[in-house]
Amino acid sequence: MGIIKYITIFLIFSVFRINSYTQSLRWVELPNSPYTSWRYDDIFFVNAYTGWAVYNTSFASNQGYVYKTTNGGFNWLLQYQTTAYLRAVGFADSLNGWIGIYDTTIGIHKPLIQTTDGGINWLIVSNITGPVPKGLCGISVVNQSVIYACGRIETPAYVIKTTNGGMNWLSIDMSGLVSCLVDCNFSSVDSGFVVGGTGIYPNQRAKILFTSNGGLNWVVKYESAVIDASCWKIGMAPNIVYASLNYTGMQLQFLKSTNAGNNWIKTIYNVGGNGYFTQGIGFLNSSSGWLGGSINSYETTDGGITWYISDIMHNVNRVRFVNDTLGYAVGRKIYKYTADQSIGINNNNTSFPADYDLNQNYPNPFNPMTSIKFYVPKFSRIKIIIFDILGNEVLVLLNNYLSGGPYQIMWNGRDKDNYEVSSGVYFYRLETEKFIETKKMVLIR
Repeated sequence: MGIIKYITIFLIFSVFRINSYTQSLRWVELPNSPYTSWRYDDIFFVNAYTGWAVYNTSFASNQGYVYKTTNGGFNWLLQYQTTAYLRAVGFADSLNGWIGIYDTTIGIHKPLIQTTDGGINWLIVSNITGPVPKGLCGISVVNQSVIYACGRIETPAYVIKTTNGGMNWLSIDMSGLVSCLVDCNFSSVDSGFVVGGTGIYPNQRAKILFTSNGGLNWVVKYESAVIDASCWKIGMAPNIVYASLNYTGMQLQFLKSTNAGNNWIKTIYNVGGNGYFTQGIGFLNSSSGWLGGSINSYETTDGGITWYISDIMHNVNRVRFVNDTLGYAVGRKIYKYTADQSIGINNNNTSFPADYDLNQNYPNPFNPMTSIKFYVPKFSRIKIIIFDILGNEVLVLLNNYLSGGPYQIMWNGRDKDNYEVSSGVYFYRLETEKFIETKKMVLIR
């Protein structure tokens, strides 16, 4: 059969997704990232391997969690949990980081917490000079010394900044210019944007402000002429500055500038349905970008003129790129933009079945991890589901498009909420449009 590509998926699987501009780079869902019925709100990586994600069980529950990875998303460790809504995260290096709290009236009664040991311990930041924000929704880390944060979606609006790595923070009252702030993005120690809206949420007009002197003065770069949305996220890519508009309706709406934020073009793309709200956004360059919010995400390859559904990501609130070949996004799960994850090429003459095939897991019985091998004869959507003995769905282990070839995926004995399941008999099922096969396995703890 010539050269056969063996793709071994341990705690992450490779998803082969065809798009119009590349076949080697694509978004994959990181299966070992804990599932949430609501979403992760933010993610931040200090390098290709080490990153943190903040997770909330629901908007109303105020139960926040911090997860960390040191191997590029293959594994996620729960580091911290609290009775507060964790809204934004940023790190200056592998040890020093900050998390913005959405509402200071619940749980943590301050808008910012910090760690100096990589996320093991978190302390409340109290050294803020000036009026203390009621919440912080966005964090922009410029370097190890200079960090900005802003908030929140509900009034009033403040920007805070530190120039000494968090030893001291200065609060800037923005209420004279804007009623709410949601996100910020600084390209240097002095120059950056903040985005939000004017008016009372949800009846707001989107607004973008810019400073070139570290927040001493601000210039309004964009203000919506109509009451329809606030700005939600802002980002920068080569030759483009972009911002999402938190518009709820049957459209995607975002703003784009190709001259460093001096002029903005508002783009609207109809998606139909019963309503869609636009929030997370990220552009790799002036042509290729992704936009999410409720349910599906959308992808563009022509700078936002046209969009099509990206089946991988759901409820996306943040997209961040480490470089032009690596990125991470968060929504209902954690997603990674990456090149082919195959671990090698084996040049032997092993024969494979002509149709779909599901092997018996190994080891069996197992504790706590087992391997499931299967074969895909052609490019197709593959779903692997774990059930308990009563037929209840435990976990969707895989639900994506795969190219033809042999695969191996691991199950770590945890359910969709990342809880360990009990000892007993379980079933795993491979499903395609034209093929279904189920096998039994035994977990012994």
